[in-house]
Amino acid sequence: YASALKDFGTLIADGSIRPDWSFVWSWGAHRISILSGLLDAVSRPGDSEGEVAPLSMVEVGVFLANTSTALLDRYSNLRMLLVDPYHLHTLNHATEYQQLE
Repeated sequence: YASALKDFGTLIADGSIRPDWSFVWSWGAHRISILSGLLDAVSRPGDSEGEVAPLSMVEVGVFLANTSTALLDRYSNLRMLLVDPYHLHTLNHATEYQQLE
């Protein structure tokens, strides 16, 4: 995926390209770590002492919900809207595995 990020840049007057993105090394390289870092970055305290304000997010392409489950386990204040194109799923497991490929 990182190689595709070279397309997101701004042309500067000297002809060089300045990236419009940056990689946050402290969040790691795994999906759960990166999403946890993003959620930590936007989380804020709640109204009462020790309370944490609710977090909301959407996951598009849930499939087996491994990411959703891991995040919901980590963040008790997280509310998620999960969207999956269920009309593509079939009862035929061979077709399901073909869709994964």
